[in-house]
Amino acid sequence: MRFPFRVSCLCLLLALPAGVLAATPAAAKAIPEAIPVITLGDSAVPLRGPWRFTPGDSPVVSGSFAWAQPGFNDSAWASIDLTAASQSVDPAYGTTDYVPGLAAHGYSRLIGYVWYRLRIHLTQSGQTVALKMSHHVDDAYQLYANGKLLGALGDFLPDGRVYAYRSRSLVFVLPPPDERGDLTLALRFYLDPTTMLGGNTPDAGGLHEAPLVALPETATAIANNEFRLSQHAFFFEGFLGVLAFGLAIAAGYAWFSSGFDSTYGWLAVAFLMELVDTVVLMLGMFSYAVYQQTALAIQMVMGIQMVFWVLFWNDWFGFRRGRRLLFGLLGLALAAAAMDLTGAVLFRDHVEQFAFTGLMDTASLGMRMMSSTVLLVLVVLGIRRSRVEGLLAFPAVLLLVFSVYSTDLLTRFRIQTTIYPLGIRVGVGNLALLVMVLTVGVLMQRRYFGNREVERLRQQTLAGELEQARELQLRVLVPEEIHLAHLQVQAEYHPAQTVGGDFFQVIPLPGDALLVVVGDVSGKGISAAMLVAVLVGTIRTCAEQGASPVQILEALNKRLLGRAGGHFATCVALRIEANGHAELANAGHLPPYLNGQALGFSGSLPLGLVPEPGLETHPLTLAAGDYLTLLTDGVLEARAADGLLLGFERTGELSTQPASQIVQAAVAFGQDDDITVVTLAYQPVATGALV
Repeated sequence: MRFPFRVSCLCLLLALPAGVLAATPAAAKAIPEAIPVITLGDSAVPLRGPWRFTPGDSPVVSGSFAWAQPGFNDSAWASIDLTAASQSVDPAYGTTDYVPGLAAHGYSRLIGYVWYRLRIHLTQSGQTVALKMSHHVDDAYQLYANGKLLGALGDFLPDGRVYAYRSRSLVFVLPPPDERGDLTLALRFYLDPTTMLGGNTPDAGGLHEAPLVALPETATAIANNEFRLSQHAFFFEGFLGVLAFGLAIAAGYAWFSSGFDSTYGWLAVAFLMELVDTVVLMLGMFSYAVYQQTALAIQMVMGIQMVFWVLFWNDWFGFRRGRRLLFGLLGLALAAAAMDLTGAVLFRDHVEQFAFTGLMDTASLGMRMMSSTVLLVLVVLGIRRSRVEGLLAFPAVLLLVFSVYSTDLLTRFRIQTTIYPLGIRVGVGNLALLVMVLTVGVLMQRRYFGNREVERLRQQTLAGELEQARELQLRVLVPEEIHLAHLQVQAEYHPAQTVGGDFFQVIPLPGDALLVVVGDVSGKGISAAMLVAVLVGTIRTCAEQGASPVQILEALNKRLLGRAGGHFATCVALRIEANGHAELANAGHLPPYLNGQALGFSGSLPLGLVPEPGLETHPLTLAAGDYLTLLTDGVLEARAADGLLLGFERTGELSTQPASQIVQAAVAFGQDDDITVVTLAYQPVATGALV
């Protein structure tokens, strides 16, 4: 197979002497039949023939193929000329010097073995000569020269199975000619059903360009040059494979980070299948790691990738109805691919495979028509739902739909769907993938920034609402000014976030008594803040009714039961009389500190868990100079950068300080939770003193 710019490359490599193919009248009389006469300089001579050809396989005589022997009479065989038509172009690969294969000569239903034979005459004596086989052949072959096997393209196994590799140039050193200077070349071809039935052209099979006879170094240079040109030609294909790999990873990450959004999952699968298709193609083209049969089988399975694009665009536009229909379409595509592979195995090397493949081709065409129709309908509906996104997606989807029919256009109508700008292979499928990548990238970027703007506005609205909630919470929590001669009261509140779950109330009661309630709702944020407002209202109502600390906690427990949405609250309530006598009730909260020591009163269960938390009243008598501190666990759970907690011991040491200093110390240590501190300094009024 020769690429469009091969002529210019070979002109730099080869010096074409006069008399490349020379035949004098005297020499022609010396040769019994009209066979090519080869005179080599530094050039390469194409063996256009005419070659002799016959289908079938050779009988074995004395352990050797009879048709490979130089003395075999092949005059009854058909004649095939490998001279390329002027400006001939390979309809599948876009290359020049293309020769139609055996299917174009009336052998469209031929699978299995065929033979080519050609006898040439070499004018050089004692000079080593090589044969560079065609770069484009279908499929596997063995090369014989004067009955001697020189090598093969493909694996011919002892049990009769034959496995072909993707076509490429091979160089074989020819043995010396016979005493007359003649050399008989025989090619034993194996035509694989996967090529003859599902190949890229309607004229597959056998040689697609003339082999070249040259000196070994010249033949090797030409073969190496053709290999480099092949690498160059498939550069774009490889680039798209790398791109598909990166996008598959990116889509997979988006799928994982978005909470397994199926939109990105289908996108990742679609790109992954594009990657597998490219990897298989590259391995088949440039290595002997993948058989051609395996590559074509995998590529048949890759045909279902269209369904994954359908699923992606369906989810992208947010269509949730009809997903069962789409999953049914995916199931049909998988079943069709499985049947295609099964048929290729069951009917391999049998004529029945033609009928089966014809049936499967019809089924495959039907599947592609269904998938492409559904995809186009989805995009049209997407335009109605999101005009900009739908119009952006439409060209990419239209090109993708066109690409799935590229093989049909080539094989049925001989419409070439591949171009070679600067020798680089660019097929309509490659363009479809590139445009799809760009389109999806633009749409994802557009949606990302659109979502960010929506999120920014949402956060801005939420921030305003939180600020309003914070102001409201502060109004609810900040106590009224306390004027009691026997008590000095200080209260400080410092939430960890904008709003918090701590609550406290300091309420003067008749007879110079004082009610102090400090509590902590589990959790943070709006839900905890809403419960705080409810609990503060309940506390004030109970205080107006003259309720005791235990009664207040019981009322709070009833308020929380069944309405807290999974939250609960710890709380301590304290009532202090003017004479220093006090009552305390504790529901799972930290005990107050008296003169730096935690009171030893046991607490009940937190509020909101059970109907009867086991609340008890604990009496307490304050003496002159006593300092009582009530606080939430945000103080002792303050955490330093190294993970160290403030802890009970340091909290006890801080508890004798004013509330503002305790809060400052806890925040400086490392605030991790809401902090509330209420301090009470008791100093009884002397008898008879004026208040």
